[in-house]
Amino acid sequence: MLKFDFLENDRLPDEQYRPAKRYVSKTRAIVVFFLFIFSIIVVGLLCGLLAKRKPCHSRTSEVTNAPHIINTGHHSTPKPTTKKHESTTHISTTGRPPPTSTSPAPLASWDKPRLPGDLIPTHYDLDNRIDIDDQQWFNGTIRVTMTCTRTTNLILLHVKKLDMIAGTASLEAVTGQGVVVPGFLKEPWTHAENQYLVAELDGWLVAGEVYRFTIGFGAELVDQGLLGLYRSSYKTAAGETRYLAATFFAPTNARMAFPCFDEPAMKATYNITLVHQPGYVAISNMPLMRTENVTIEEGERSWVRSTFERTKPMPSYTVCYVVCDFKKETVITSGNIEFSIWAREEAMSSVQYALQKGAAMLDYFDFYFSTKFPLPKMDTVAIPDFGVGAMENWGLMTFKESYLLYTPGQSSESNLQDINNVLAHELAHQWFGNLVSFEWWNDLWLKEGFATYASIIGTNITEPDWGMRDQFAATNLFDALQADAAPTSRPIIVDVFTADDINQQYDAIVYDKAASIIRMIHDFLGETEFRRGLEIYVERYQYSNAVNTDLWNCFTDAVNGSGVDVKQVMDTWTLQMGYPIVHVTREYSSANPSFSANQSRFLIDPEANTTTTYDDLGYQWHIPLRYTTKQEANFESPPLQWLTPNSPVTIPLAGSLADEWLLVNINAYGYYRVNYDQKNWQLLISQLLTDHQTYMSRLVEPFYLAVGWDNSNSGHLQQLARVLAIQEACNYGNADCISTATSLFAAWMRNSSYNSIPPDQKKSVYCTAIAGGGDAEWSFAFDQYESTLIASERALLLKSLACANQPWILSKYLEMTIDGIKSQDAGSVVVSVAKNPVGYDLAWRFFQTNWEFFRQTYGSSLFHFANLIKKVTAHFNTESQLRELQNFISLHPDQGTGARAMVQAVEQTRANIRWVQNHRDEVKAWLQRVNQD
Repeated sequence: MLKFDFLENDRLPDEQYRPAKRYVSKTRAIVVFFLFIFSIIVVGLLCGLLAKRKPCHSRTSEVTNAPHIINTGHHSTPKPTTKKHESTTHISTTGRPPPTSTSPAPLASWDKPRLPGDLIPTHYDLDNRIDIDDQQWFNGTIRVTMTCTRTTNLILLHVKKLDMIAGTASLEAVTGQGVVVPGFLKEPWTHAENQYLVAELDGWLVAGEVYRFTIGFGAELVDQGLLGLYRSSYKTAAGETRYLAATFFAPTNARMAFPCFDEPAMKATYNITLVHQPGYVAISNMPLMRTENVTIEEGERSWVRSTFERTKPMPSYTVCYVVCDFKKETVITSGNIEFSIWAREEAMSSVQYALQKGAAMLDYFDFYFSTKFPLPKMDTVAIPDFGVGAMENWGLMTFKESYLLYTPGQSSESNLQDINNVLAHELAHQWFGNLVSFEWWNDLWLKEGFATYASIIGTNITEPDWGMRDQFAATNLFDALQADAAPTSRPIIVDVFTADDINQQYDAIVYDKAASIIRMIHDFLGETEFRRGLEIYVERYQYSNAVNTDLWNCFTDAVNGSGVDVKQVMDTWTLQMGYPIVHVTREYSSANPSFSANQSRFLIDPEANTTTTYDDLGYQWHIPLRYTTKQEANFESPPLQWLTPNSPVTIPLAGSLADEWLLVNINAYGYYRVNYDQKNWQLLISQLLTDHQTYMSRLVEPFYLAVGWDNSNSGHLQQLARVLAIQEACNYGNADCISTATSLFAAWMRNSSYNSIPPDQKKSVYCTAIAGGGDAEWSFAFDQYESTLIASERALLLKSLACANQPWILSKYLEMTIDGIKSQDAGSVVVSVAKNPVGYDLAWRFFQTNWEFFRQTYGSSLFHFANLIKKVTAHFNTESQLRELQNFISLHPDQGTGARAMVQAVEQTRANIRWVQNHRDEVKAWLQRVNQD
């Protein structure tokens, strides 16, 4: 069953409001009665006095210069008022009593982490003036039109790290005849803990009426952890620093740019106007409608006002705007959509590949989802400082440069694959996430899991020779299986409330596991039914919100009575953590060849403590079994058999011989592992040994010699294979590989203006040469990192610099993350050093020493903080390291978005300790024996 529920208007579950039962004595009851009578008299007098108070009159607030700001927001939290309202004595300022069919919202509802749902936004008018060059601040006005769904005397919007402009708050009625609008009890204030702007009213807003709330706001235009509205920069070839302003609002950061109802179900339309300095262009979700020169105050230089068309109804986290000096390239898609890529001028030669592939994907998704992209244009922007890979803002996708820019002769095949994957992922979101949104963040997987899987579909169209469907197992499935095998995993769907809860959802479970189960659905439903289910889903819920059950019901409708209850099947995969191992035992007799299958939960450490706060369904699953034998060798359309909870199954293998192997889970479409009886394992091993390559270097060397260094006349997959072969050969000390790599790097050092290293081999060459070299090699690479304007080259050099084998160099590099390396890259440096056997203790010590810096910089991030914690603790495998980690956690209880990662690090350390204790001697003896053969 579902372990979460929504009340009407998106309220929290009943338990959050329901008081506990209490029993009182007779004497206490008499005292309470007299206090109650007294309170009625006091409240009646107060209401009579407050009824004489004049309401605030609405006014239109223009963008102003150098605003007077009340610094109420994130610095102090006023106490809530204690005034009570009794329905029997309330005098309404609207001239009519509150509707009797609804009850007033509790006065102190800002104490809840979710919006009460009494007010639903329908439209925003956002005017924002952004000073990039001079004073580096932004200020503006938000006018939000909202429908009152239940009588309330409180307006709550989300706000974080914003200051409100004194005297700008106003409220007006949009509907209703003779409605008297209540005034404000005091200047609107902010509640920092739940990130609310609180406007307390001296009267009631009436259910069914529409109101417009206006307020001015402002803040500094700074880095802000690359969240909200922030200032970015880049350097030109001449060394000049240029600036821009960009937004990143997911999942709960629109509130850092303007007051808003910052929840995904609160869809609304937006009219956006940006005022900026000349020399810049403004871009937003919709096409630019007009620009005009304006003077804000007499004698001040001119500004430019850019006004955009009204948006479609959309969640606040998909709103986006950028003010920059970029150029753009544009193509018109077959569907007549203007598809553009914006980048800094010196990078414009690198946009053509993504421009063509992105336009083709947009056209294909029109066809695949049977719903045309609903906006007139699709802009993408390559942002120099960007905290994640990319963001799917509706009509204005923003990308880290290395995921959008491809430079022929410089970028590698893996860069090409990344660009295609990320483009397809973000474009799929235009339907799954933007056109159809989820109701609340516990269903985040509905967009992220689907977009991760859809990236395979999109890339398979633009680059059909890359075998992306086959690559999925290596790039996504195995990562999910590894993360989900720990007892510290979580279900795909979990209850979340706070911003930190929401941010911690962005992990391998919501991306890779969710994508893997969607891939499994695709397989057992078939292409026709799968696409029909998506078509029904998009058509049914476009411009609105959905929950996971809605998608399952659409798939069930698509199969049209075939007997597959998709919800029943998929609840076992989404509502409980982990996954099964299928135990296969064969009957080898020629009279009755068959196999039996049963299931149990798979754990990477069977001895681990599996106590958890999450519900489960007995850790049993509905499992689609696809299988084949050596005789059939049917890998295209193998038969399907269901293994259901608590019901082992026996499946006949007609005609199968006792000496032929059986393979279950064909192409790894099922999200589970398989364990066979001993004889079938031996048959599979014999097959593998018959067709293929005594350990590590002895296995790698033939591979390396076969592929060599020559990239000419090689396809995409062959080049990726060559990358792997050279990387492993150099890692395991192959003399020829190391010699070739160091020679290529030395040639580059002799002539820094000419880099002859093949793009696909740069990763291995840079790392090998820096590891085998000293300060000269490292400093040369760092100079190249600082001077190159090619995004992919910067990213590669940044990681390669962590390959050094001298602890003092690695320590110097770590110190640069505090001052000298951009915040978007600092975490990557620490992670890269932690992967180096010479550096992992250095990285852990550095992380501990600079905890406050990393907590402040990344503690609210989606991915960085959790990844940082996992990587700097990944090598822990001793009791002393476990105690040190536990002590560190106890000394730093405020872990932000890293809280779950800390728990997982402890459990992973315990698992590592047990593995070493149980298997170290056995593995050591085996390796020694193999290498002597």
